[in-house]
Amino acid sequence: MLSADIRRSFIDYFAARGHRHDPSSSLVPAGDPTLLFTNAGMVQYKRVFQGLEHRDYNRAVTSQKCVRAGGKHNDLEQVGHTARHHTFFEMLGNFSFGDYFKKEAIEFAWEWVTSEDYLGIHPDRLYFSVHHSDDEARRLWHDVTGADPSRIYGMGDSDNFWQMGDTGPCGPCSELFVDVRRREEGGGRRPIPTLDEFEELAEAGHLLEIWNLVFMQFDQAADGSRTPLPAPSVDTGAGLERIAAVLQGVDSNFDTDLFMSIIAKAEDVIGAKYDDGPAGAGFRVLADHARAVAFLLADGVYPTNDGRGYVLRRILRRAVRHAYLMGRREPTLVHLTNAVVEQMGGMFPELTEKASHIEDVTRAEEERKLLEHLWHALDTTLKLELDLFDPDLKTSERTEAKNHWRQLILGEITAHTTSDHNGKLIFPGAFNPLHKGHEKMLSIAEAKTDLTGAYELSIFNVDKPPLDYTDISTRLKQFTNPVWLTRLPTFLEKARRFRAAHFVLGADTLDRINDPGYYGSSTARDDALAELVDLDCRFVVFGRAATDGFLTLEDIPGLPESITSRCIEIKRTEFEETISSTALRSSST
Repeated sequence: MLSADIRRSFIDYFAARGHRHDPSSSLVPAGDPTLLFTNAGMVQYKRVFQGLEHRDYNRAVTSQKCVRAGGKHNDLEQVGHTARHHTFFEMLGNFSFGDYFKKEAIEFAWEWVTSEDYLGIHPDRLYFSVHHSDDEARRLWHDVTGADPSRIYGMGDSDNFWQMGDTGPCGPCSELFVDVRRREEGGGRRPIPTLDEFEELAEAGHLLEIWNLVFMQFDQAADGSRTPLPAPSVDTGAGLERIAAVLQGVDSNFDTDLFMSIIAKAEDVIGAKYDDGPAGAGFRVLADHARAVAFLLADGVYPTNDGRGYVLRRILRRAVRHAYLMGRREPTLVHLTNAVVEQMGGMFPELTEKASHIEDVTRAEEERKLLEHLWHALDTTLKLELDLFDPDLKTSERTEAKNHWRQLILGEITAHTTSDHNGKLIFPGAFNPLHKGHEKMLSIAEAKTDLTGAYELSIFNVDKPPLDYTDISTRLKQFTNPVWLTRLPTFLEKARRFRAAHFVLGADTLDRINDPGYYGSSTARDDALAELVDLDCRFVVFGRAATDGFLTLEDIPGLPESITSRCIEIKRTEFEETISSTALRSSST
C-alpha cells in the first residue's frame, strides 16, 4: 500500500466515525514559546486538552507535519545512519476531547490495523504495551480484540506514561508493535516473547512501534499530585513512515515510496547509485533534509543564526556537507526540494504555493555554504603546493599568495553576481589564465589533440558562460569538442554534460577515478568507468607529484584497457622541459 493510500485510509476511516478532519497545523507552533517546532499531532490541540480553548466538535483526525531537529527532541545527527530517525515526519492521529475514551480508542485502532478493508496486518504479528498500573487498558485489549493476555506487556513511566509538561493533562499510554522479522521457511507462529525478550526485540527494531494511544485522565499539579480530569480525552499518534515500511515490506523507512522518489532524483543529480547500506548515508541525509527544508520554508521559517532559523540553517548545511563529500560542487538539495514539492504538494498545498520561495532560498543557502567550502579548499591546496615547492617562503609572501587567489576568485564572483544571471553565484573553475603552468598544460594538450582548448567554468543556474567573461565565452562558443581542464569532484558530472570531450587532468586524478573506495564499491566504480567510455571521453594525462614519487599511468593499478586506450600521456620530462618549478607551483588544480 502506498503512503498516500495509507494516509487517505486513516483519514477516511475516522472521518466516517464522526471525526472532524483538520488540516495539519504549521510547523511553527502558534502562541507556544515552549516549543521550537510542532513535534506531535496533539500540539494544535494543546489548549483544548488544557481546557483553555473550546471547539464546536469533540472528535478530530489529522495528518500532522512534525519536525524533531532542535531542543529536547533532536534527531538530527542520527538521520541517515538509522532506519527510522527523521528530521521531518508525518504523524497520523485521532483525538477525543472528552468524548470517547479507552474502549473506543482500542476498538478503532484494532479495526484499522487488522481489518482487510484497511491495513490488514495479521493479529499474530501484533503486540501491545500498557502502563503497568493500567489494568483497564490491559483488560480492554483482551476483551475488545481477543488478544492473548501474554501479548500485553506492563511497562514503566518512561515507556508508557505521557505528560504534556511538569503540570497539566497527563495519563498512561498504550503502544501497538508489529513483528517485522522475516518468517523462516516452513516456520509457523513464533513463540510469544517474555517481557525481557519483548524489550530486547523492541530495542533492536524487530518489534516496531507504529501507534501510541495516550489516555489523558489526570491533571498533574506542581507538587506532582494527580487528580482525575472531569472529561478524560484521547490523543493518538501513528507514524506514517513506519506504517509504510511495514505495509511495503521493507526494512527501512528510507526504502518506502515516501523517500525512494527523492533518492532517485538524488541519484540523477549526483550521478551515482544509491547503496542501502552504510555507504548510502549521504543519500538518506539528502532525502530526509530535503523534506524538512521544503516544509520549514513553506511554513515561514527562514535561515538565520538563532532559534528556528538556526536549526533550519543547520539542516541545510548538513545536507550541503554530505553532498560535498559525494563530490558535488554545485547546489544539490534545491533539486530535491523541488521533488518534494512535486510529490507532496497535493496533500500540502502550502508547498506548491511557496515553490519559488523554497527553490530560491534553498539555492542561496547552498551557494553560501559552497563558497565557504571553496575558500577552505583553495587555502588548503595553496598551502600544500607552497609546502611542496617553496617551503621556505616567508609568511608575508604566503599571505600575499593566498590573497591573490582570493581576490582573483572573489573578483569573478562579484562581477557575475551583478550580471544578468539572477544574482546567482558563479564560481570560476580550476583554470587560471594568469598562471603560466596552466597555460603550458593547455598548450601541450592542444598540440597533442589538434583541438583548441577551453577553460573550465562551474556555473550555477545558467546554461552558458557569463556574457561578460568575454574571452572564455567566445572560445567556448567556437568548439563542439573542447579540451577541458577539470578537477575530480565533479568529473563524472562534467563528462555527462560535455560528451566526447577531452579532459586534461593529472595522473593522481585518474588514479582516484579508478579507485573503488571513491565510489563505495567495485561495482559502482565499474559502472562509472563504463559510463565514461559510453560518453566517448578521452583524457590528456599529466604525471603528478605523489607522496611516494611521481605518479604516471603505469603506476595506477588495475586501470582497465578501455580507459588507458583513451589516454594521451604527457611525460614529466616533456612537460618540465619548458616550465620552471615556480610555474609548476602555480598550476594547482
